[in-house]
Amino acid sequence: MSPRVPPPPPECPGRIHPVRSGESLFTIARRYGVSLRALQNANPQVPASQIILPGQKICIPEAIPEGDCCLVLRPQRGFTEPGGVLWLRRNGDRAEILISATNLPDPAVFNGPTYFAVFAWGQISFDLPLIPVPDLPGVWTGSTVDTFPPEFFAIGAVDIYPGPVLGALIEECR
Repeated sequence: MSPRVPPPPPECPGRIHPVRSGESLFTIARRYGVSLRALQNANPQVPASQIILPGQKICIPEAIPEGDCCLVLRPQRGFTEPGGVLWLRRNGDRAEILISATNLPDPAVFNGPTYFAVFAWGQISFDLPLIPVPDLPGVWTGSTVDTFPPEFFAIGAVDIYPGPVLGALIEECR
């Protein structure tokens, strides 16, 4: 007797993919350029064991949509005080990015002269220098307009270095 194929998720913010023999959530995530976590979150009907069956229909979430979104930067490595926000406007493969971080310690604490926002996806990274805001100790900001591949919007991450003191996943930008 073959196992019963579970139903698709009740809602899908993307497209439905019929599972083929030999596929796993990991291989499907790589194929579509989304993170494994995003794929798991879009498919609550998949058990914690992550076993999927041929013929099962799963949701492939879209990378962040075009338009504006905000992302809260969360403290990393045991830090509790710093906080930050990233604003992103996506238009196709172009993105306008504005990033601001508050309550950061002097970067010299980490043997660094300044802070950087490091955007990474796959084996690629892009550094955005942050500048201190005059008369506001601990506040750093930066902005850029650049072209990014689809993987950046699907599996990218941002971390504030040295440290890292703050970080987030680009896919969470909504």
